[in-house]
Amino acid sequence: LVVLVAYFLGPAAMLHDGSHFSLSKWAWLNRVCAYVGSAHSSVYMWDHQHTIAHHSYTGLHGCDPDLYHFTIGARSKIPLPGIGAVGLPGFRPSPSLRPLPTRLGRHAWLLGWLTRALLTTFGPSVLEEVLMYAPCFPFGGSSYLGIIALRRHSRARLAAHFAGRAVVVFLGVVLPFAALAMAPPLSLTSLAKAFAFGVLPFAVNGMYYYAVSQVSHIQEACFASTADEGHPLVNNEWAIHQVQHTVDYGITDALTKHMSVGLNNQAVHHLFPQVAWVHYDALAPILERTCREFGVTYRHHRGFAEAFFHHMLFLKRVNESDVYAAPKRRMMSQATLKFLGEVARPAAAAPPTAATGDAGSSHR
Repeated sequence: LVVLVAYFLGPAAMLHDGSHFSLSKWAWLNRVCAYVGSAHSSVYMWDHQHTIAHHSYTGLHGCDPDLYHFTIGARSKIPLPGIGAVGLPGFRPSPSLRPLPTRLGRHAWLLGWLTRALLTTFGPSVLEEVLMYAPCFPFGGSSYLGIIALRRHSRARLAAHFAGRAVVVFLGVVLPFAALAMAPPLSLTSLAKAFAFGVLPFAVNGMYYYAVSQVSHIQEACFASTADEGHPLVNNEWAIHQVQHTVDYGITDALTKHMSVGLNNQAVHHLFPQVAWVHYDALAPILERTCREFGVTYRHHRGFAEAFFHHMLFLKRVNESDVYAAPKRRMMSQATLKFLGEVARPAAAAPPTAATGDAGSSHR
C-alpha cells in the first residue's frame, strides 16, 4: 500500500500536473512527466476528458464527462435469477441525471458507489477507451462519450497509443493472473497474490483519486447555482462558474495539501491550472478575499472528513429519492443520450379495462 500511495503522490500527480503544464517552463518536459505517470490513464484520453472538457465545462450537463462515468451501464438489462433484469452497479453524482433503477433496493447505490470509486481511473483509462473505438458503440473514435471531440491522429499514432495501453494492461493485469495459471497448484494464497498485483493497484489508485478529487465537485452546493440553466455554454462569467462548482477543504493545511497533491484547493486549481499545486495554500486566502470583495461565495470545509461527510450525505439524498432536475437544454446527440441512459423509455400503454375497453379510462 505504501508503494501504491507513493505512485499516486509521484507519477500519477505528474500526469495531472504535466498535462496542465505546471511542472516546468519547457513544454516538452511537461509532456515527458505526463507520460511517466500514465500507467493508470493514457495521456491522450486524459487530455480530452480532464484537461479540455472537465476544466472548460466543470459540472455542466452534456459537457463535463465526469458527470457520466458513474452511471454508464447502470440502466442496462442483465437478468439475475430471482431478481429480474438489473443494471451494472452505479450511482448518480448529480440530480440532473435520470434516477437509476431501484430493483435491488434504495441502498443499492452504495454498492455502485464502492464499485465505481474503485474503478475511477481504470474505467476511463481502459474500459471507456474501448467504448470510444469499438464498432458496436456510436462514437467511432470521433469523440469521448459523444461529449468532446477527439483530436484526429494518424493510424500509426493511434496504433502506438493502443500498443502502449495494451502493454500496460498486460503487465498490470494479465501477467499476474497468467503467472498464477502457469504455476500450479492453485491456492488461495497464490490467487490473493495475483489479485494484489493485478487488481489492487488500479483499485487503490482509483479510490484515492476519487476521494481527494470528487468530494470537491460532487457536493450539493456545486449544483445549487442556477446560472447554467439553459446553457450553452454558460450564462455566467467563467471564473465565477469555476468557484461555484467547487467546494474545497483544508485550504491552508500543509498535510492535506501534500496528501491530495493540491486537489483540496480545486477552486484555485481550476482558476490557475498552470500554477504548481505547492502554491495553492498561499493563493487560497487571496482568492477568498477577492471573492468576498466581489460578492462571490467561496465554499470550503475545515478538512477532508467534513467534506467527505457532506459528499456522502448529498449522494444519499440524490440516490435514495426520485428527485430529477432535468436540464432545460441538451448538449448531446440523441445517440449519446441513449447510450448514457439519459433518454427515458416510453411507458408501456395501459391495457383496455373490462368496463369500457378504453386504455386511458382507468388505472389500477
